[in-house]
Amino acid sequence: MTAISEAFEMIRMISGGLYLTHSLYVAARLGVADLLIPGPQTATELAGAAGVHAPSLHRVMRALASVGVFTEDPDGRFALTARGRLLASGPGSLRSVAMGIGAPWHTRVWESLLHTVQTGETAWDHATGESLFQYFASHPEHAALFDGMMTEFSVWEAAAVAEAYDFTGIHTTADIAGGHGWLLATILQRYPTMRGILFDLPHVTSGAGSALSSHALNGRCEVISGDMFHCVPGGADAYLLKNVLHDWDDVQAAKILSSVRRAMPPGSRILVIQEALPLGGAPSAGKLLDMQMLLIGGKERTHGEYEQLFAQAGLRLTRLIPTAAPVHVIEGAPA
Repeated sequence: MTAISEAFEMIRMISGGLYLTHSLYVAARLGVADLLIPGPQTATELAGAAGVHAPSLHRVMRALASVGVFTEDPDGRFALTARGRLLASGPGSLRSVAMGIGAPWHTRVWESLLHTVQTGETAWDHATGESLFQYFASHPEHAALFDGMMTEFSVWEAAAVAEAYDFTGIHTTADIAGGHGWLLATILQRYPTMRGILFDLPHVTSGAGSALSSHALNGRCEVISGDMFHCVPGGADAYLLKNVLHDWDDVQAAKILSSVRRAMPPGSRILVIQEALPLGGAPSAGKLLDMQMLLIGGKERTHGEYEQLFAQAGLRLTRLIPTAAPVHVIEGAPA
């Protein structure tokens, strides 16, 4: 293959990513992976169980089989692969991620990306007439799917963070905007003498029970509701902010950090869990995720940008620790 043909194929594949995004959405939405757990089935059998049009479903399944999500044998029976199992319900699933990214309401926001580049206005606001969090407040079914996406990401990232960072000596950890608490629960399970505080908005913390109870924490985690822009619980030895700051511009992100800084006692630390973007053209999952942040008015940041942001809030960046997931533990302390 020549350099020109390789370049052509690469651009074709990137442009065609839309095909796979929406095919994954359909398979996840219909629960096809769950239907295949007992064993291989034809598209006709799957369509009968899902109540959909068999020839159309076959074409979706065939496309996904071509990239290894499923397999298709010569008799037209589809089966799960390791990738396809991630679309099944249960622990370790990415089904909510596939449904959320390909959902029609999410696709409509992406249609406003050019508008954002032309004007600097936030695509989400332009497409929906509301900010991201206003939209989720008025569309609870979409908010529930979003919360499910965040939990699914957390299952993978939490294990990587707990493995990479040494929490020895930390008696109380507060997870700010911690969602359903998967990260905090993973850390508490690894450190049995530690206590935890899960802090988020009321409609979020109301769904935290399953993640916390599944880790058998024996009452070691307190759940508190509130607004991180105004105040957060005081007295913790460590404060976690995972995938929080990238939702906001620098002004709002500095306000969040300042709120945490006011609550931090002497000797405590702040742990921001995000990818610190590499400089130049180095590949990075965070640089792609930054396109999503562009849609909602947030941003991913480099090491230097985090140093500046910390300084605005009276913090100093002390360490940058890589993990097995595409995130770093960005450690800070009171300046």
